[in-house]
Amino acid sequence: MLQSSSYRFILLGLLMIITAWIMVFAMIINLIQETFFLSFISYGLGLGGFFIGLLGVFTTWSQEKEQQEIEELRRAAKQNQDKYQPYFLNFDAEDEDFQEFLEKEEERENEG
Repeated sequence: MLQSSSYRFILLGLLMIITAWIMVFAMIINLIQETFFLSFISYGLGLGGFFIGLLGVFTTWSQEKEQQEIEELRRAAKQNQDKYQPYFLNFDAEDEDFQEFLEKEEERENEG
């Protein structure tokens, strides 16, 4: 869902930039009267479209990178099934946080 949303951002940004260019072109050839407000709106549309488009591009890029990393982890886990351990099982036995975790787990087991 977020993937389609990022493509919408790209298309919205492109549409805003094209609209700004058309407005500026129409003001240059005197198709519409040039005013400060209209110039400000066309500038804002162009700048906003640029940033919205960049937001869509960067969102798409980060999603693809994240998906690639997930696939690499899955592939590595399949290749090394006997060596693979989730990160939460790699506690150091002498770590204080790990010892606290073990104590709390024992208390929960004793209560239940």
